Amino acid sequence: HGLKMNQVAFTALIDAHVRAEQMEQAEGLLWQMEADGIQPNTFTYSSLVKGYSRTGQLDRALDTFGLMLSKGLQADTVIFN
Repeated sequence: HGLKMNQVAFTALIDAHVRAEQMEQAEGLLWQMEADGIQPNTFTYSSLVKGYSRTGQLDRALDTFGLMLSKGLQADTVIFN
C-alpha cells in the first residue's frame, strides 16, 4: 500500500519542488491534486506564488494569486512574506 495523497501531502510535495525551483513539477502536482478532487489551500498557493516570484516568473505568480482568490481563498500574511 502506498501513501494516500491528501491536501497536506500534496502541499508538502509542491513546496519541496518549489524550494528546488522545479516549478513545472510543482504546477503539475497542483493540477494532479485538483484532478484527484483535493482542494488546494492558501498554503499550497502561497508556495507556488513564492516559487514563481523567486524564479522571476512574476506573471505566473500574479496569475496563481488571482486563481487562489477566484476560488474564494483569502490572502494572509504567509503569501505576502
